[in-house]
Amino acid sequence: MRRLFLLGAALLVACSPPPPPDCFFGGPTSSVPEVAVGYRLAHTRLAVELPRTEFCFVADAVATSATVELFDPDNLPVANTHSAPSSSNTGFSTIVSFTPEKAGLYHLRVTFEPTLGTARRDTIVVDDRTAELGELRGVVPTVCEEVHPVGDTVFCLKSGVVQAWRDGGMEVVSSTARRLDSSADVAWLRDATRVSRFDVADGGLRRMEVGLTEPVAPSGSTPRHYLELGRSVVEDIRVVDGGLTRSSSLPLEATGLGGALALSDNSFGWLSEQALCFASFDGGSRCVKAEGLLPMKASGDSLWLADGAGRIKQWRVLSDGRPPELRSVSTPTSGFVTVSSPYPLFLWEGRYVTIREGDLALEAWPLRSLVSTVTVTSTHVVFRQTNGEVTSYRR
Repeated sequence: MRRLFLLGAALLVACSPPPPPDCFFGGPTSSVPEVAVGYRLAHTRLAVELPRTEFCFVADAVATSATVELFDPDNLPVANTHSAPSSSNTGFSTIVSFTPEKAGLYHLRVTFEPTLGTARRDTIVVDDRTAELGELRGVVPTVCEEVHPVGDTVFCLKSGVVQAWRDGGMEVVSSTARRLDSSADVAWLRDATRVSRFDVADGGLRRMEVGLTEPVAPSGSTPRHYLELGRSVVEDIRVVDGGLTRSSSLPLEATGLGGALALSDNSFGWLSEQALCFASFDGGSRCVKAEGLLPMKASGDSLWLADGAGRIKQWRVLSDGRPPELRSVSTPTSGFVTVSSPYPLFLWEGRYVTIREGDLALEAWPLRSLVSTVTVTSTHVVFRQTNGEVTSYRR
């Protein structure tokens, strides 16, 4: 059974109706026992204190009651209990307890009566995947920049060289690799002149490949589809009748491209200079202004971006033809360390945390010692430890 974690986020407090003149900000520490903010398990009561960092002072005022409103990520009310309000000459507080049933952002609002002030707090709950058992996919003695398991073969990318490890043996499958990606036990490899697709067939590893006309720009892939976006051509490579078929077209002026491409069955998106662009294979494209965004990498149909403040955004290209939306990811303002990775990846108290594409919820993965490489794809999180063991977790 999956569990959830709790992360603390920002606290905002306001006074309503208009406060009396004596309002204070950044008051002394509460005398109520402090409740630690951090990971919490699902189906376990979470206790969240709303501290008195801002309050309106009324001489000898005593909060006689507190009214709590708590909403889940779908903006639905959540059952909760709360302690009797604490009152002192420094303000008021209460402790709210509840059991989150899903990951995402929770909104708390407490009103202290009689009309003494309101406290608000947003709390991030993380999907707990730390108790799950991964699958040992093999041993790769070579230090890798990325590791991609496909069946009983593990691909290792390092400095443009791709090695395929299987049953203790190794084969170099490319020495000029520009891109390696995988999902659902399928790997796509693009080198200087061609695109190759690897999957499991007849108990072994099958390779199909096709040459490229203009291999100069971003690319994206799904298990059955690969797209190469050049300066003047779009090369559409798909699996048809057990083989690869390639078609080229000239629908776009694709100069100023970033380094990633999001791809769905019938459309794709990319960052072009200061704009986010979207095109359909049926024809037509458009761009919207997007200043200050930097491309990270694509994961299937999602393009991950970072703004100037380090916040992460998702530009997701949908298969139903709807225009993509630019969505912000809720992450804590402190305690998270961004890991050097082409995909969004964080460290929080020693655990690796990823972002789920559909609902943008955070996922926490098992704490593994002596990790040398973490590779995140749309379907897996893969760890290579310093002893060479490669373990994957299905998302």
